[in-house]
Amino acid sequence: METGAHQITKAKVGSYKFQRLRERLRQAIHSGELSGKLPGERELARRYQVNAKTISKALTDLTSEGLLIRQVGRGTFVADQIDQHHTLGRAHSYRWLMSDDAGDVQPKVVFDMAAARLRRAGHELELQTVGTDKAGLLDASWATPASLRDIDGLIIHAARPPDEFLADLHRRRIPLVMAGCSAAAIKCNAVLPDWARAAFELTEQLLWLGHRRIALVVSPHRPNQARQAERGYRAALARNGQDEGSVLKGDAEFLAAAAASLERPSALIGFSREGRARIREAFAVGDAAPGPVIATILPPGDARLPKDSELTYGFERETFVDWTVRLLLEATPGHHPRQVILPGYLAGRAQPAGTAARTGHDPPPGPTTL
Repeated sequence: METGAHQITKAKVGSYKFQRLRERLRQAIHSGELSGKLPGERELARRYQVNAKTISKALTDLTSEGLLIRQVGRGTFVADQIDQHHTLGRAHSYRWLMSDDAGDVQPKVVFDMAAARLRRAGHELELQTVGTDKAGLLDASWATPASLRDIDGLIIHAARPPDEFLADLHRRRIPLVMAGCSAAAIKCNAVLPDWARAAFELTEQLLWLGHRRIALVVSPHRPNQARQAERGYRAALARNGQDEGSVLKGDAEFLAAAAASLERPSALIGFSREGRARIREAFAVGDAAPGPVIATILPPGDARLPKDSELTYGFERETFVDWTVRLLLEATPGHHPRQVILPGYLAGRAQPAGTAARTGHDPPPGPTTL
């Protein structure tokens, strides 16, 4: 019988062997030795003189990193070469759906990126904009049986579709990816920015700079985004011994009331470039009247703010688009939906509480892009 020490040593040797194999495979992919569709696991096991279990574990690890794509019944492919080396099945016609009132994001940029990736794979992606009702739900009246018949898959970007519409897509077995949004009633493939982490990081930075009256500004038409952000915001407050917080609706009436309040915040956290502009207008922020510090959560469609001194939390467009396209191509009828939580980066800097803005001095050092 093996002793505990021998078992631990054996486990460590196995772990090191797996890690060395994973890095050998990574190097082979980067050098071009392995490209396109990879050989089968048995052939790879013979080539690298390991057992099939170790090969499978290494491939799974590289797949979770996004370096590889594994298709059941098709094989394993290098992710950034799948378009050039292997078109999966027949050409498909996909649809990119968004609200015609999506002015607070830049969806055309990410749509163009997604369309280019799918075009290289031999597929087409068509852009379609539809209206929304007063509650912010997409109008699904266009989705007749005849119009859905020619759609092989659908991407819904930064919008809230009705549950009935999602249920109809599910019944028709039409692949769906929700990009930057999610559904409460029906679980779907989704690529979700980490709104909670974004609000947590920005709140912590502002607290570190001495701000104690920090308000979070959310959109009532994006309840999931608002819930996640508020969770991160309140977690940061609690961690720093702050019992109360202020969550504001991002419309002109609520922002104007907050600006006129005796408890006027010294810093606010808002969403998107457009949301930042609404806050600046309500609080009369300008060169002559600097007003409170505004930190901004930028959705994946938004470009970075031009001023490095603005405190922001953003998400890489390329990663957002890559995961959205990947989930769409991997979706098959009856598959288990996947949700990808997209990490972001902290950038820029903000003024400490009580510091006058634009005094002619450089602002204090702050966080840099992670």
